Amino acid sequence: MATEIKVPVLPESVADGTVAALHVSVGDTVAIDDNLIDIETEKVVLEVPSSVAGTISEILVKEGDTVEAQQAIIMITEGASEAPAATQNSPAAAPASSSGAAIEIQVPVLPESVAEGTLVAWHKAIGDTVAIDDNLVDIETEKVVLEVPSPVNGVLTEIKVDVGSSVEAQQLIAIITEGAAAPAPTAQATQTTSAPASIGSVVAGAAEKSGPAVR
Repeated sequence: MATEIKVPVLPESVADGTVAALHVSVGDTVAIDDNLIDIETEKVVLEVPSSVAGTISEILVKEGDTVEAQQAIIMITEGASEAPAATQNSPAAAPASSSGAAIEIQVPVLPESVAEGTLVAWHKAIGDTVAIDDNLVDIETEKVVLEVPSPVNGVLTEIKVDVGSSVEAQQLIAIITEGAAAPAPTAQATQTTSAPASIGSVVAGAAEKSGPAVR
């Protein structure tokens, strides 16, 4: 199935942007969340991630082109490489999950001429399970409020910066243990001796998530 990638919603009062960089070519294989293209506006540089896994089948713009919000810019043939990738990566995925790689979450690149921002809200707490693209934190600058999404599935194990703190581009703000929560239900479901621990973990996780939702 062909998936259309469009220019995202642009900042308020911005009518169009310029294609600053293309990071893929026709025929390239892409995964969910891979950055495809950079679009520069007068206020911020926007990264456009892939919403699906597949193969780039068509690029509708070139670097230097002017684009508007919701304009189609790339076509991806969804799942074109999904099956072989799953077959090859399945054996490697299990060790990666069990090893729990620590993924650093950093402040994204700030708009031009902006030196720092303020961390205004955490949407996750330590111990929370996060999925790819979950918004972790909001960072406010004088030009725009940036959302920082999770690049992986896992558990938020460390928060380095408190709400209200000033942060700079590329500053480390959190650590996620990749896949830490993913194998737990599978492993415990197959081992009856671990069943009570699994139930406890689920209940504990539910309790943690319900807390931040109450404002």
